Amino acid sequence: MRNKLMTAALIGLFAGSIVSAGAYAGQGWGDAKGSMHSRGYKDKGCQATQSAMCILRNADELGLTEDQKNQITDIKTEAKRDYIRSKAEIDLIAVDVKSEMYKDATDVGAVTALIDKKYAAKAEKAKAMVRAKADMESVLTDEQRAKLKEIKKSCCGARGMGRGKMCPMTKDSQACPVTDKK
Repeated sequence: MRNKLMTAALIGLFAGSIVSAGAYAGQGWGDAKGSMHSRGYKDKGCQATQSAMCILRNADELGLTEDQKNQITDIKTEAKRDYIRSKAEIDLIAVDVKSEMYKDATDVGAVTALIDKKYAAKAEKAKAMVRAKADMESVLTDEQRAKLKEIKKSCCGARGMGRGKMCPMTKDSQACPVTDKK
């Protein structure tokens, strides 16, 4: 009886150590079922690239010149590069935060500074996307901007672009209902 009790206790300790080791190894911080990524909080990508593709796919309807197309492509490329750099910086800061949190004695000041740095970088990334979109729109004439607005409104319906729906013109698998372009 005593041996059975001892065996059960050892099995319980062993199982508990495996579970806690798995949680400590990072499963609770990133890829486990309860993580942010599994709950749908995913990065939506470079919005400036989506705007550029919307403009470029409708270049004929907008009457874009070759110079305008080249300018928009250059802005899109630079915005994508900035987006990748910013995302990498944010990911590296997140690793630093996790590293600080795993230490035996958590330095609250250091973690707080890293969190502030991470969200400042996220804010700058968002501002850069807005600047890139504005730069692209500044390449267009007033008439082209008005036409683009009509095209977007027709594609996105009454919901508009800002309510979680991405314009179908930017998806590779769907054609724009106005122009029938993919």
